[in-house]
Amino acid sequence: MQEVIERRLQKPHGVGFFANPVRETKELDIFLKELDILGMEANVELCTEEEWESCITALGLEKGGATLHGVDHYEGGFVVVGVKHKC
Repeated sequence: MQEVIERRLQKPHGVGFFANPVRETKELDIFLKELDILGMEANVELCTEEEWESCITALGLEKGGATLHGVDHYEGGFVVVGVKHKC
């Protein structure tokens, strides 16, 4: 993950978005700490299952699979994380 962040956000004003179901909140905490170490600022938004379903439809993705539905059983739900360099 570090290589992706460093490569995609090389420019000082680069921005990235990560969307993921969070099975355990400690996983998200670790990810956010790593972003901080890399000098990145993160904005975390929790999505409802309805919002996630709308995103799947808008993107034209097939429903199904462990990460594309039923996020209500994940401890941390479904999050979108906006990432940018700290100012």
